[in-house]
Amino acid sequence: MTVQWALTVFLVFILAIGLLLLVMPVRLTLLAETHPKWRARVELALFGGWLPSLGIYDTSTRRKRKPGVAKKPETDGKSGKRRSIAPGAWVGLVREILRRIRFEHLRVDAKVGFDDPADTGAFYGILSPFVYGLGSGRAEIDLEPDFQNAGFDARIDTAIEVRPVALIPPLWQFAWRAFARRS
Repeated sequence: MTVQWALTVFLVFILAIGLLLLVMPVRLTLLAETHPKWRARVELALFGGWLPSLGIYDTSTRRKRKPGVAKKPETDGKSGKRRSIAPGAWVGLVREILRRIRFEHLRVDAKVGFDDPADTGAFYGILSPFVYGLGSGRAEIDLEPDFQNAGFDARIDTAIEVRPVALIPPLWQFAWRAFARRS
């Protein structure tokens, strides 16, 4: 009897942790910079940041690549043709996911220059209304034109937060529309 009780408690504990993972916010942070050399780091914090962040991707760590096995394209089984998903379905999925994401902060420091100073000025003029018209305390964008040198130096620091349970409806709708059997 105690083995069954211990197994039941263990399963309830695993189910509770799984539900907490779905309901509690997940925080994703990105830090990317181009100077002195290209570097990017992505971290994931579970349970709303209560636990230490997990490094998902970091360009400063080198990994050996394993030789990949070529996959066969997915077919619909009848005609042997590859099944495609309409671009509108992808756009709808991205739009619905972006509605459910909360940006905590966005900081961009960029210095941009082209070979021709006129191109630099035109580029800066096109982006200025977007950059300085944001008017949000969560977004800080500093764009500096460099009329002397051609190049791009930037530092981007951003964090987003999402509750995984909020992503289930748009993913379900996308899967239903894209992969449901059509008569």
